[in-house]
Amino acid sequence: MKNAAETKDVIFMIKQQDSDIKCTNRSINTLVKDYSSFVFLVSMKYLKNEKESKQAAIAVLKKLYKCLNTSEISNIKHWLYTEILSFCKA
Repeated sequence: MKNAAETKDVIFMIKQQDSDIKCTNRSINTLVKDYSSFVFLVSMKYLKNEKESKQAAIAVLKKLYKCLNTSEISNIKHWLYTEILSFCKA
């Protein structure tokens, strides 16, 4: 998992690369690779079901993708944790 500064750099690159889809996809893939295990494990903690946890992780990572250009996410790990918690309790 990347440190906070590296993660902010990746998010900044995503926001700046709207016209360059290949770079944006590479940056998104970096975030997914770095945080997918974290999101899955947190969802497993609450849902205690592998299939539902995978679905929750995918939903939250999709929401992250949609929110990157519209929201200011200062602490991605906290944001992901909060979103997973909300998703699992819904």
